[in-house]
Amino acid sequence: MTAIEKGVYQGYMTTEGTALAFKLNTARTWAEFYGAGASNEDLVRMDDDNLFLPGAGSYQIKANLNTLKWSATPYAWGIVGTAQSGGWDNSTPMKYDHKTKTWKVTADLVAGALKFRLNNKWDVNYGPKDASTNTINRDDQGAYTITEAGTYDVTFTIDETDPATKGYPATATCTIVKK
Repeated sequence: MTAIEKGVYQGYMTTEGTALAFKLNTARTWAEFYGAGASNEDLVRMDDDNLFLPGAGSYQIKANLNTLKWSATPYAWGIVGTAQSGGWDNSTPMKYDHKTKTWKVTADLVAGALKFRLNNKWDVNYGPKDASTNTINRDDQGAYTITEAGTYDVTFTIDETDPATKGYPATATCTIVKK
């Protein structure tokens, strides 16, 4: 997880099926870790009780070591538009790559339009003002035009800010590459 302010960390977790239990640790060791306290939202240092996600899916995890509280908010980017199977109604979900801090999907696309949105809703979406660049803009009407059907690697990179206090960034970047 990335430090977004002193003692406050934010990261992303995607889980499938029933593997919903986890602990938070301060490094990639068990030298110091946090488990659940009196409630699932409480953090207790060196506690063996697991923390639990509310269900399968992608979440933005925020841990505040100053208050010893944590939260999991649904947070899943996807591609949307006539170029993907869900049209404008259903996004194709992307998966978060922790190493590159990028959302990725390999998808079969057809000729049509493509943009990005959060949680399969239109509340937060990104499209290009200028489709010749990889910069996309929050709440922009624009979309990329996929001219040829095929399998594409699509990436979406957004600054890791706290949307609750700082909102979503004005711009993000993306790549759309035919395989």
